[in-house]
Amino acid sequence: MHTIDAQAPPEQLMAELNRRRHWKMLGAIGGSVGDIAYFTLGRRFGAMLLERYPRFEPAAARVHALIERFPNLAVIGIRFLYGLRTVGPAVIGTSAIGWPRFLLLNAFGALAWSACWVGAGYALGEAAQRLLGSVMRVERDLFIVAAVLALIATIILRLRRRTRMPKPRR
Repeated sequence: MHTIDAQAPPEQLMAELNRRRHWKMLGAIGGSVGDIAYFTLGRRFGAMLLERYPRFEPAAARVHALIERFPNLAVIGIRFLYGLRTVGPAVIGTSAIGWPRFLLLNAFGALAWSACWVGAGYALGEAAQRLLGSVMRVERDLFIVAAVLALIATIILRLRRRTRMPKPRR
């Protein structure tokens, strides 16, 4: 993991911040594409799909209630709600929320979602690196010891085999 040096020249600092932003953008684009596809399916086939797959009806009812009560928050936050991540955008597609509003709110939600996951990964990665830093040194030393012991055991076993093998008769 890289840390940002506050004493770095401004151009280096901006390059590092720019590099990290792309990871959030990639995650946001990936999250948005899936939601747009599900929204499209909901807009086009929503009622028919809910009739065909009634097991989604309880989740759809929860999402519809959420949309009616908090429409903007529902679009932004649906990706954070376990169990509604996949079916949520399809059900939103069956609502009165229009394309422009959905696209804008979905993009904002995707950026927030991606920033949360990238930030959590970065924070946990730094913590794991600090925690495992000394373990990695010990692991390397243990690997060297194990390799030397395996080499010694191989030599001993080959020498034993040579001394125990009967000599061929001539």
